[in-house]
Amino acid sequence: MEPYRLKRVYADLRRAAGRGDMATALQALQEAIGTQLPSSTTLTPLSQCTTTLSYRGFKPAELAMLAANIKRIVKFEDVPPSHARAFMARHADRYQMTLGRPYYKDYLLMSSRPDRLPGESQLTTLYASRTGAGRALMELERSEPEAIEDAGDLLDFPSCCSHTFSHIFQRSRQDQDTVNDDAVRALLEQTMISPGDAALDPLSDLDLLAFYPCQPNCNAALSIARTTHTALQRSAPKIAAQASRDLGSPVLFWRMPFFIRFDGDVIPAAQTPGNGPGVGYKSSYLHVFPDPSVSRIQRMFGGCVLPLLALGNLVQVDDGDVVIYADNEEVARLPGEGNYPPLLGLWAGSQVFSDKIDPHAAGTLPTD
Repeated sequence: MEPYRLKRVYADLRRAAGRGDMATALQALQEAIGTQLPSSTTLTPLSQCTTTLSYRGFKPAELAMLAANIKRIVKFEDVPPSHARAFMARHADRYQMTLGRPYYKDYLLMSSRPDRLPGESQLTTLYASRTGAGRALMELERSEPEAIEDAGDLLDFPSCCSHTFSHIFQRSRQDQDTVNDDAVRALLEQTMISPGDAALDPLSDLDLLAFYPCQPNCNAALSIARTTHTALQRSAPKIAAQASRDLGSPVLFWRMPFFIRFDGDVIPAAQTPGNGPGVGYKSSYLHVFPDPSVSRIQRMFGGCVLPLLALGNLVQVDDGDVVIYADNEEVARLPGEGNYPPLLGLWAGSQVFSDKIDPHAAGTLPTD
């Protein structure tokens, strides 16, 4: 796809979906994700949808990082301004906080913008620390938005991860400005070669890092994930247990925000009927964002894909095609095209989640 064409494609997709022109919307969707989809006028029912990732509000791990003083600065992004102000009032005696400028979020392109589309709510960023360093980070991001590694240093990210993300950021700026999309793809491409550690799964609001790891088994990132999970076990044990259960679910990923989660397991390449590893599954769930207009487009996408997945119990990506098998016999195929083929996100178990914590240890999360 030529540089910055995706913005036009998504604009066409929004307009067509908004006026109910499903044929035109499907054409734009296929162009965006590079996959030929079967025609469908059915939206995925909400019972087959899940919102594990919202990119909105106060995430549990970030609250735990702040409470346990794991990082000098915690940056809460995509927070409704009223929630941010309530948090500031509640914790004014504990932390020094700085509020960023208001903005609106494009949940198709995964980028912020100053203008509002119908039905959208205003969001902001809240910088919190015990030392007032949050203001320095906010001013750096405003004056030097491409100083990714400097911002990573202030946020205590591993230098290997900041360096990798900086490279992805620069490359994205020269292409489609889809840095989150590109960062996820870079990670999932590696999990198809060797499954990643479940504690580093970024596609969940239970994410333990608040940054993208450079590799799906990065030791520096795993150290932070372990520290954060320990803090969560002490202050919010139910959330820590949920993270242990939910992180690392396999996904079939086209691009943000079009991906599907599976209740299933990684199948090694030696045990699959096609080329490479796969996912054996009992059920599949469409990921949807809270944004109403985007979730409708996601449900349109799901209406094309989930019925095919329901025919089988194993899925692979073979030379860019999504291939679905039932008992090792091919039953459906979604042909891929272009430079961004679909990917499987494959994760293994994690020692992070086997750490034992004293159940009587004190500590509480700040409330949002």
